[in-house]
Amino acid sequence: MWRTTLLKFSVMRYVLVFISKIIFFSVIYLGIFLVTPDAFRFSSDYNIAPLSSYWSTFYDTDDPSSIAMNGVPDDLESFRVQAVALEKAYTAWQARETERRSAEEAYYAIMQELSAEADRNTEEYKNRNIAPLEREVAIIQQKIADVSLSPDEKINLLEISQRLNGEIVRHYDFIIKNRTSFTSDPQHAKAEAAVAELSRASQVATEAHNIFRSERSTLASNFKQARDKIISKVGWADFLYFSACVSTTTTFGDIVANNTLVRIFVACQIFSGIIIVSLMLNAISGANAFRSKN
Repeated sequence: MWRTTLLKFSVMRYVLVFISKIIFFSVIYLGIFLVTPDAFRFSSDYNIAPLSSYWSTFYDTDDPSSIAMNGVPDDLESFRVQAVALEKAYTAWQARETERRSAEEAYYAIMQELSAEADRNTEEYKNRNIAPLEREVAIIQQKIADVSLSPDEKINLLEISQRLNGEIVRHYDFIIKNRTSFTSDPQHAKAEAAVAELSRASQVATEAHNIFRSERSTLASNFKQARDKIISKVGWADFLYFSACVSTTTTFGDIVANNTLVRIFVACQIFSGIIIVSLMLNAISGANAFRSKN
């Protein structure tokens, strides 16, 4: 009699351990879900995994086309419509940005032409006004080195050399302070037009970018609200059901592990369930064998 009672107690103990395991893992799954909702994939109307994939693509590339092109649950139709509007804003911004880059390239090209023209004219100015003076200074330096000259003659030559060097310095000062005068008026006009176009294109691109950022901010806010609404539909009962299905190996695919950590816990739960059931069956088998002998 006492062995039958012990057998019943042993079986009940394993049953309680099995049920406790189901509850224990359901709490773990709920905790993981609260921290990382995308750790699970649901096949029902509150499926949040596709939204997560859209959101990830959107933020990785700043290109919302994947949101606009793919379907979403019916209760998120407005989210899809907003995504289409955001895609249009993104396309408009990219078009304005292309115009800005073209204007920038045109501006730099004209500035290079302007700089090249200024360099050519500066070189001509130096050859015409500075080079002769520098040659005269060189000749005077050679004469000063002549030992046959009297001190008065050398002093006179030094004064001439100093005056010539002063003229050379004034010419270089004029070049530095009047760089723009070495370019033609048509080139100046082209440069001013390029500056104005670059300024306009930059302003338009900035406005388009601000519109895109505003649309994106609105979409992000709406997405968060929709996502919170979806997540709020999932509770502990869902994970108790999932844990029971895992423990009995009768999952139907309506809730699926979508995270490596969750898969590890699922594997541990399955293996522990196998061990508990094996121990319970072994206890029942041992008791039956004992009763057969007696």
